Amino acid sequence: MFSKKCIEFENKIYEFIRNHIIQIGFVIVTIFALWTRFSMLDFETWDYTGFLKQWYDFIIENGRIHSLNKAIGDYNCPYIIILTLFTYLKVSALYCIKIFSIIFDFILAISGVVLVKKITKQKGILSLITYSALLFLPTMLLNGACWAQCDSIYASFIVISLIFLIDEKYIRSLIFLGIAFAFKLQFMFILPLYVLIWINKRKFPLYYFGILPIVNFIMCLPSVIMGRSIRDVLMIYVRQTGSYSGFTSNNFPSMYNIFCKITEKSEALKIDNIDVAKIGIIITITIYAIMAFYLIYKKVKLSKKNIIEIGLWSVVIATFFMPNMHDRYMFVADILSVILFLIYRNKKTLLFSIIINLNSFSVYIRYLFGAEFIDIKLATILQFIVVIGISLHLHKEINVLNYKGDLSNE
Repeated sequence: MFSKKCIEFENKIYEFIRNHIIQIGFVIVTIFALWTRFSMLDFETWDYTGFLKQWYDFIIENGRIHSLNKAIGDYNCPYIIILTLFTYLKVSALYCIKIFSIIFDFILAISGVVLVKKITKQKGILSLITYSALLFLPTMLLNGACWAQCDSIYASFIVISLIFLIDEKYIRSLIFLGIAFAFKLQFMFILPLYVLIWINKRKFPLYYFGILPIVNFIMCLPSVIMGRSIRDVLMIYVRQTGSYSGFTSNNFPSMYNIFCKITEKSEALKIDNIDVAKIGIIITITIYAIMAFYLIYKKVKLSKKNIIEIGLWSVVIATFFMPNMHDRYMFVADILSVILFLIYRNKKTLLFSIIINLNSFSVYIRYLFGAEFIDIKLATILQFIVVIGISLHLHKEINVLNYKGDLSNE
């Protein structure tokens, strides 16, 4: 009798597990992802001790919320406002900063799940794979929990923006892109996608792009209300771009590593009497212009898959050809390359994702631990292969879509 009841109880547990296997998988992955991140909470980098901790202490010394009228660091106001709120908590600065970024790691992973599900129309195991793959990307693990950086914040809002973009909810999409803008200027790397969508679809007016600076300004209002001048607030990103003008690349696999002298820290120096930075900007703008003319010429209606791939292409093009790129500037590409692979699930997109994430991981560990995983020049060559590969893959996908469109018209 007792053994029969045991079997019945075990069968109920088995049935519960079988019926909720995906949900249980999410719980296990979440617990393990939290554990791995919390194990790195005490690690301090020079970025934390030399910048973030000093900003945090300055805020406390100058009256916490009353300090918002002052220029603190080189980050935009919303992040500084968040740091200010943290100072009221009885938790160490290091833990506050890292835990906030960790929260957005999970928001980013969940947003990635929603984006993949919307495009593939699949859920269940694919959603669990997406969630797991994003949470355990080496760069996402290291960025917030180890490095105390905040790239998952702006990246989360970019992915949420893409969710609304593929649904053609353009105002909401641009609002979330504006929030990403308020946290990091690196949102610019994906902005060409939205311009190309405007050119290709013509479903929203050009003035919608005015949402971006408006959202940014609204999020900076607390600092303005506390007495910081509007001009000072609007000049934050301008000052930020000039901070590392002595280098054309900072420990990043961009084209400048091929032509410029590389320091021991994998920084590409400027070339005397040659403004290679301007050349890079001209090349980047030209490539984007060619893509715009290409889409106009092809008269193709972009699919949801195409939109994500153009987003990845846009980030890869910007970071490879633009000057003054830094270690973490490919963070959105890391995320989108995984999402693109999970959407297409073919060898080419897998290769793109592997190379992009290996290159990103190599610059992370070079900075964080001084380890040479991939030589910066080799990483640059691999990154150039990705630039060419994604461009050709995108060209093929657009041609296939255009061909199908022609058939349907017949």
